[in-house]
Amino acid sequence: MKMQQYAAGLTLALALASTGARAQTYRCPLADRIASYQQTPCAVPELPAAKASAGKATPVAPLAPRAQDDAPFSTLTPRKREVLDLTARLERCRGEQPGFTAKSDDLYRAWRRRHAGTLSEHSHLLATKVRVFRPDASVCTDEWLRELEPLAREPDARFSTVEKTWQVFVTALLAADRATVMRCVTGPVARTMGERLEKMADADLRRMGANIRELKVLWGDDYDKEGLVVHGQRADGIVFRRNVNEEWKVREMKPAALQPATPRRSSPDS
Repeated sequence: MKMQQYAAGLTLALALASTGARAQTYRCPLADRIASYQQTPCAVPELPAAKASAGKATPVAPLAPRAQDDAPFSTLTPRKREVLDLTARLERCRGEQPGFTAKSDDLYRAWRRRHAGTLSEHSHLLATKVRVFRPDASVCTDEWLRELEPLAREPDARFSTVEKTWQVFVTALLAADRATVMRCVTGPVARTMGERLEKMADADLRRMGANIRELKVLWGDDYDKEGLVVHGQRADGIVFRRNVNEEWKVREMKPAALQPATPRRSSPDS
């Protein structure tokens, strides 16, 4: 039947072409890649009607927004967040890196003892940190343990305030006590101070300490403070940093920030 329709349509198309007829011819596709040629427009196929739903559609509940992993930690102080982060790293390194547990035992006990309050208060947050942390050999190193060791020590009451730290520093200069001077500094100034102490004689250190007149704190918060130190007729800037061990250390000594004008002496001709 289909072949007969195809042949009839083809005959009609050839007849129209041979007679130069101007009537429009429509090519209407049929099944199996067969087309029908006709002078009337192709019929539009009827689409099947949508089936009525047997029951009322069940609404899809929207997905709940994913809570941020660090959201519970946003209410903690930066120091407590750091303690939890470092503890999680230490725990996972001990659990997954061969040999790390044995060489970190002493530090681990000191660390847990030093930060017992924070770790106990936020034990559930620590458990979350430990679960999501994924360490590898590049973060579980001997060098990192050496960096962690000072933060596991009990804080020295001599450095509990900026003023106390500065007093210890000046007293150490007057006594030419290089070891104590270095305990008062950290960060960039520790390197330069160490180089200076190697070159200076005891008398020079004592003279430096005697030349310091006063410290004036200008501004700061619980983690950084900045002020001025008066040396004779000069005032230099100084920056203190409070580390995670609750000790204030001198972190930076800036170039002369203030040069008080020396009073002009009166001359006999004035």
